[in-house]
Amino acid sequence: MPFLNDYNNKNPQKQLVNAYNVHIEPIGLYSKKYQSLEEIEEGSTVLISNSTSDFGRALMLLRDAGLLTLKADFDPEGDNANFSEIIIENKKNLIFKENKPAADYLVPAYKNNEADLFIINSNFALEGNLNPLEDTIFIEKATDNPYVNIIATRAELLDSPKIKALIAVLKETAIKEFINEKYQGSVINAS
Repeated sequence: MPFLNDYNNKNPQKQLVNAYNVHIEPIGLYSKKYQSLEEIEEGSTVLISNSTSDFGRALMLLRDAGLLTLKADFDPEGDNANFSEIIIENKKNLIFKENKPAADYLVPAYKNNEADLFIINSNFALEGNLNPLEDTIFIEKATDNPYVNIIATRAELLDSPKIKALIAVLKETAIKEFINEKYQGSVINAS
């Protein structure tokens, strides 16, 4: 839950806790130029979000795709230094565009071919009429994924009737079935 941890680090007087894991919107590697990881050429350009919580996640996706080796003690939540301090091996000599845009700009950048590779979160992909399961050349695994979307609240409200009622509704089979049917695997139930 890097976003929650980032929030809590920046707001020590307004700490939040996780009340419930709702769903996961995996990030994916998109390209109009390449149809598979094997096709990626040396020196391809990569565009990722400027979001603190997405930076490490994007590098881990590229690691899991076999394109990067990251330093052994890489902390995706805390390491937001420059690429050269984190990447041990860049197998395709990928070039990271330095003007990391806001996450919601990545879909338009993809549609305008502003780079060769784009790492886009499923929520933005879906809003941009992309299908994360069909349009990616590599997608993040959902199992044991720390980037789950959660219900966050103040600790003193964790046992409140309203929070408990919300969680009860989210646990209902109808909600899980709605997510499965509506998003066809592009959004995955976490509980």
